[in-house]
Amino acid sequence: LSASETTRFLQSSLGSFLGKDNISWVLLTLPLAAMLAIEGFSWLHNRREVDFYESLPAPRGQRFFDICAGSFLYYVISYIFTLEIGLLIANGFGALSRPVLVEIMQTAVKTIAFFLAVYALGVLSTMLTGNVIVTCLAFIVLLFYEMEFRALIQGYCSEYFATWSSRPSPALKKSLFSPIEHYLD
Repeated sequence: LSASETTRFLQSSLGSFLGKDNISWVLLTLPLAAMLAIEGFSWLHNRREVDFYESLPAPRGQRFFDICAGSFLYYVISYIFTLEIGLLIANGFGALSRPVLVEIMQTAVKTIAFFLAVYALGVLSTMLTGNVIVTCLAFIVLLFYEMEFRALIQGYCSEYFATWSSRPSPALKKSLFSPIEHYLD
């Protein structure tokens, strides 16, 4: 291979490894966000810990903000540190270019937004339920509720409407609130 072909191959490999074509960040971010959310607010399930935290002189809003900010910083610092190591290695091989770097930065912003969306669902499921097992089940339901609801509506429409075609209506094609579908788009 010539030098330009080698550079193009390295850039496409870098784009597929750190860019938008790589979904391994979803596989890492999803359980990490859920774990940080559930573990950060698991004290809500224990009455003694709730009494302890409520007796502290810090305001309740500050306590929740500190837990959320700490979890966010754990994820973002480790993600950016890992990304920087990958970019330094790619630069050493000569695979870094402006378009690839822009794609990687867009993917980084998208991944951090995905973390925040999944973390919010984890916090919500923790606050709504009473123990860790039910919290995990509620998290799964909340994560996939829109896709499940859309499939249920399409199934009912195809079963009970005589004029329903096999093509879904435009309202049922796109998810509005599902973080998984928005990340994979």
